[in-house]
Amino acid sequence: MEETDVSRLRDIYGCFGIIKANKFILIKICALFLKKLFNKANKKILLFGKGARKLTTITDKMVENYIFQEYEDIYKKYGNMTWCEGKIPEEKVIWTAWLQGYDNMPQIVKNCVESLKKNSNGYEVKVITLKNVREYIDVNSEIYSEFERGNIKPAHFTDYIRMKLLREYGGVWQDATHFMVRPLDNKIWNPKLLVWNKIYDVTDTKSEYIAIPFVEEFNNSFLVAKKGSTFYEFALEITEKILLDKVIKFDYFANFKAYFAGKNNISQLKDLWKDMPVINPFGMVGMQFWNKPLNERIKKIIENKENYFFKLTYKKEWVPSVNGEMTTEEFIMENY
Repeated sequence: MEETDVSRLRDIYGCFGIIKANKFILIKICALFLKKLFNKANKKILLFGKGARKLTTITDKMVENYIFQEYEDIYKKYGNMTWCEGKIPEEKVIWTAWLQGYDNMPQIVKNCVESLKKNSNGYEVKVITLKNVREYIDVNSEIYSEFERGNIKPAHFTDYIRMKLLREYGGVWQDATHFMVRPLDNKIWNPKLLVWNKIYDVTDTKSEYIAIPFVEEFNNSFLVAKKGSTFYEFALEITEKILLDKVIKFDYFANFKAYFAGKNNISQLKDLWKDMPVINPFGMVGMQFWNKPLNERIKKIIENKENYFFKLTYKKEWVPSVNGEMTTEEFIMENY
C-alpha cells in the first residue's frame, strides 16, 4: 500500500471515526467493483451502473453530513440571517483562470478563452493567473501556503479564487475549458441566484455520472454573481474551511457537498435553488461524446439555440474524425 493510500485512510478515519469510516470504505469498494463490472460489460448491464450510482449517493451524503456537523455554526449563522440577493455589478466581467498563464495554455484552452472574448457581449474577460491574482484579491495566507506546499490542488485553489472574486466583485465565472457558442444575454441577471444547476446525460445508457451523480445538479464551472450576494459570502466562507479540512484529501468534490449541505439545511438557500431556471443543460455533450463521430441527434442538440457554451478538455486526445466522420468536439470547434 502506497503512502498516499495510507494517508487517505488516515483522513477517512479522522473524519468519520472507526465505525462510520469502515462503512464508508466498504461502500466505496462495492461501488468501485460495480462500476468496473459495468464498464467491463460495455455499459450494457444497467443494473451494475444503477447499483454503483446508488452506493455513491450514500457516501456522498456521508461526506455532506460530516461537513454540516463539523461546521454547523456556519450553517446556523447563514440560516438565521436575512439573505441579500445583491445587485447587478456595474462593471461587467467574465472571470476565468489559468494559473500557469496564457503562454502555458494548451491550444484548446487558448481557443476556449478566445471564444469567451468573441462572445463577450460587452463583458471584459479577465484571466486570473498566479502572477496577477493578488491584483484582484487578498489571498488567504494559510490557503496559499498549503497550495505552495502541494497540499491543496490547483483546481481547489481555483475553486477558492472564483468564490473570492465573485464575493468581492460579482460577475460571471466561466472555466477556461468552456467553449462559448453565443453571447450571454441580460436574462441571466433576472433570477436571484443562477449557477449551472442542471446537466443532461444524453448518452444511450444515461450512465456518464454514476460515480459523481451530484454534478447533474450543480457544477461550479459556470456561476453568475450579483455583487453583495449572501450566497457567495457563504460559499467563500465554507470553501475556505473545506480546503483546510482533511475531507478534501479523500473527496475531490467535498466543496460541492458543502454547498449542497447549505442548499439542504438553509431554508433561504433552498428556496433560491428551487426558483432557479435551468441554464445550459446540454453543456456536457462534447464530453459525453468525445472522439465519437457526430450523428444527427447530437448535431441537433448542439445546434439548440439555448446553448451558451460546451465543456471541453485538454486532458484527452483530440481526434478530428473517426472513419471519415467528424467528431463531436471537432464539429463544435469548427462551427462556432
